[in-house]
Amino acid sequence: MTLTETDILDESKLTPMMAQWHACKKAAGDAILFFRMGDFYEAFYEDAIALAREVDLTLTKRQNIPMAGIPWHTSEAYIDKLIAKGLRVAIAEQTEDPKFAKGLVKREVVRVVTPGTVMNSSLLNDKSNNFFASIVSLSGTFGLAFLDLTTGEFRSIEFTHEHELLNEVSKIDPAELLISKRLSEKHKMLIEELQRSNHFLINIVDDWHFEGQNCYDFLVSHFKVHNLDGFGLKGMNAATNSAGALLKHLREILCLNVDHIEQISAYSTSQYMSLDRAAQRNLELTESLNEGNKKSTLLGVLDETLTPMGGRLLRQWIKQPLLSLEQIFQRQDGVAAFVAATQNLAELRQQLDGVRDLERLTMRISSGCCTPRDLLALKISLEPIPQLKILLQQLQNQSHLIFEKEQSLNPLSDVTQLISRALVDEPPLRINEGGIFRAGYHAELDELRNISHDSKSWIAQYQTQLRESSGIKTLKIGFTKIFGYYIEVSKGQAERTPDTFLRRQTLVNAQRYITPELKDYESKVLNAEERMAAMESELFVQLRVYIAGFSKQILAIAQALAVIDCLQSLGFV
Repeated sequence: MTLTETDILDESKLTPMMAQWHACKKAAGDAILFFRMGDFYEAFYEDAIALAREVDLTLTKRQNIPMAGIPWHTSEAYIDKLIAKGLRVAIAEQTEDPKFAKGLVKREVVRVVTPGTVMNSSLLNDKSNNFFASIVSLSGTFGLAFLDLTTGEFRSIEFTHEHELLNEVSKIDPAELLISKRLSEKHKMLIEELQRSNHFLINIVDDWHFEGQNCYDFLVSHFKVHNLDGFGLKGMNAATNSAGALLKHLREILCLNVDHIEQISAYSTSQYMSLDRAAQRNLELTESLNEGNKKSTLLGVLDETLTPMGGRLLRQWIKQPLLSLEQIFQRQDGVAAFVAATQNLAELRQQLDGVRDLERLTMRISSGCCTPRDLLALKISLEPIPQLKILLQQLQNQSHLIFEKEQSLNPLSDVTQLISRALVDEPPLRINEGGIFRAGYHAELDELRNISHDSKSWIAQYQTQLRESSGIKTLKIGFTKIFGYYIEVSKGQAERTPDTFLRRQTLVNAQRYITPELKDYESKVLNAEERMAAMESELFVQLRVYIAGFSKQILAIAQALAVIDCLQSLGFV
């Protein structure tokens, strides 16, 4: 999106709101800016025109400024449509509570959504990774790094030949790619081949983003280590530059929280059979020559996995055939163990069928963008672990790989019991909807909830009391968001109201009053509801942070289950 129209504006003549929008738009760059205004995201100028065109919205104008808006609670669907079309979306949120704002509410860009950074979206394929990749060329060596924000997988590698790089990029099939201007100019044929052979968004940034020492220092700071040797990156300058530039771009340019990315691993293709892009295609490993017919691929025939992480791992196994006989035999032993134990396999598949995407759940919990339902899904996924361990222990003598993975399955009973004790059976989708926690989980929350829930009973009793004391049998108590609670009396009965009734509003056929007692109760109820909402939010954050402390254990469980799922799938076929 260009800023042709807004650039020519004299910022000193802009309203405070539009000046704020202008600042956010500069930060958003070429992304479509969703500017939060109350319960809506608004787009202006060229962004509004693009938004209306791409998602079929009505374009309006105010003071000759093109505008288009969407409700914030349905924004994800619109964002998905824009991302699917290769566009980027910047989200500018209100960063302070309007109740406490002095003047204009502060707003700033809090994240930029791109094809490679979606975290919880209908665009994600359960059984495929969503990688954001980065390439750098340094002294005749290519460095490739790629990160899946949804699973935490972060890897880096080096190549000396372009065809090796092209083959690896084809295997990982990224959703987005980051390169420098220098690379795009020096290796034009490489970039043209990447664009021709793949369908991903390419971001070209200034060369300084890939500057070696900055990239190294950023990774060392991020991972809180003295050096990168423990990640296998010693002496791999190109791989380090590529990884550092990628992570730095995500944090500083796209405003993403990447604190949940806790490790990176360098790897080599020497342990896998080399398959160029033509071979991958002609062998129909994961893509059919007959487009749309996935069942005619090798993956389509072999994939009987029951978990998303198992499905992703099987795809990797097929794209990267092993060369090590020892590793091949380990996998064969595992498959053979399941083939020989038909009843055991059937029971194991039944248990695996309830396991959700533990990798992506863990990343959402660690990054702070999870919902109450994500925590419930985590509990549901951990509950089968004890029974799975029993079933696997019956096979461990037949397969060292099964034995090894069974040892990694920690039931984390403290976590499942806490979630069971804390959350209701059907929690809301969003935190601000309330009703997250069970009765008995937190005493003060229970007290506030009782005040709020008992209001109807109290009002009915108070209405009866007033009717009896005043003799006005038609008196009724109501509530509006503007005026709060009120006592309504018809005009014909108004003369009978006691002195304790204070007039609040005059209607055509009635008078509305308030009493000190009703006013006090109103304050108590409204304050209780406000405190209840704040307390539920605070308790949920505490629960999420506590569970995030188990991220490494949960990821280890996810990775073990992925291997078990692949073995059982091959044994079941």
